[in-house]
Amino acid sequence: MKKGYPPVKRIVFITGLLLFLLGINACFLPGFISGIVKDALTDTPIENAAVTLSKNGRVLDQTTTDASGSYLLQTESGSGYAVTVEMAGYITATYRDIQVTDNQTTFLETILQLAESYSGSGTVSGKITDAFTGEGVAAATIQLRSGINTTSGEIVASTTSLADGSFSITCNGGNYTGEISKSGYITEYLTLICIGGQTRENQNGSLTPVIETGQTRIILTWGEQPEDLDAHLTGPLATGERFHLYYWYSEDGDGSPWPDHVKLDIDDTDSFGPETTTIYNQRVGTYRFSVHDYSNSELAVSTALASSGARVKVYRGSTLVYTFNVPNQAGTLWTVFEMTGTTIIPVNTMSYQTDSSVITRGRPSRKNDGALIAALPGKP
Repeated sequence: MKKGYPPVKRIVFITGLLLFLLGINACFLPGFISGIVKDALTDTPIENAAVTLSKNGRVLDQTTTDASGSYLLQTESGSGYAVTVEMAGYITATYRDIQVTDNQTTFLETILQLAESYSGSGTVSGKITDAFTGEGVAAATIQLRSGINTTSGEIVASTTSLADGSFSITCNGGNYTGEISKSGYITEYLTLICIGGQTRENQNGSLTPVIETGQTRIILTWGEQPEDLDAHLTGPLATGERFHLYYWYSEDGDGSPWPDHVKLDIDDTDSFGPETTTIYNQRVGTYRFSVHDYSNSELAVSTALASSGARVKVYRGSTLVYTFNVPNQAGTLWTVFEMTGTTIIPVNTMSYQTDSSVITRGRPSRKNDGALIAALPGKP
C-alpha cells in the first residue's frame, strides 16, 4: 500500500483539516478508497493497472497500482461511486455502488483481474450454507450480474442450490455478483470469478435467517487460507464488567455464559466460514468486534490475514447495515468496529497479537487491541 497520501492529495487533506479546525467549511475533508488488484489465476499483484474513480459517468480521480497491486483514491463523501480497473491483456473489471465517508478509508475487497485469453465459457461452483446452523441451504436461488457489487440490472445466468447447498453455474470469463435468495433469509450478494475453460471451486456463500427487531448478527467469512480465523466480541454486562465472547464459548463448545445476551453460534476452523455471532439483547455501552488470525498467531510478520479475503457483515432484522473488508495491511489482529446503540464506528486497524485471551478485553478504545490477548485455552 502507498505510504501516506500522494503529494497533491496530502496538500488537499492538510488544507481541509486546517480549515476544518478553524471552523471554515470552504473545503471538505476527503474520504479515501483503498484496495488491491491481483491476477485471478496466479493471485499475484498487478502493477501499473489504471484505476479510475467515477460517479454517474464523471471521472473524479485516477491512479495506477503500485508493485503490491495497491491503489488509493480520494473523493468527497457519498454513495454510488464506481472503481474501474484496466490493464493491457486483461478484461476490464468494475466495482460498483461504493460508499465513501469523509475522513475515513473505505477498504474494497480484492479485485481479481482476468486475462483476456480466459474470456470464454467457464464454470463457477460452491456451496450455500446457513450462517446460523452451518448446514447447507437447499433450493436457494443464485442469479449472476456482471461486475463486482452489482446488485441490480440484467441477470446473465441463474441456478438453484442442491439438497446439500452446493451449486454450479456456467458463464463467460469475468467478474460477477451472485444474488442469493430464499424465503425466510436475508438476500445476500457474493462476488464470483469465472475463468474460461476452467471450473473455479469453493466460491461459497452464506445466508442468515431474518432475525428479530433489536437483535444484531455479525458474520465473518474468508477464503481457503488461513484455515482458522476467529471472531471476538466484547461488550457490557449488567455487573459493570465486560464479557469476552470467543471460540471457547461457541455453541459447539462450552456455550455462552451469557446466553440471553450474546452467543457465538458457529466457530469455524477449516476455512471459508461462516463464523457467526448474535447479540440477542443489547445493553447500554460499547461493543467491540475483532478478527484474530489463529492459524498464524505465533508469527511476528504476516500478511495472511490481509490476503484472506476476510469480510465482516453486520445485520439487524432483515437488513444488512454494514460491510467491512479486511485492510491490505500486515497483522494477525483486525480490530473491525465498535458499536454503541445503533451507531457503528469503523476502526479497521491491523496489529499483532499472539494471545487470544486478551483480545478486546478491558476498557473500550478506538485504538487497536494488540495489548489485549493472554493465555486463552488452545483449540483441540
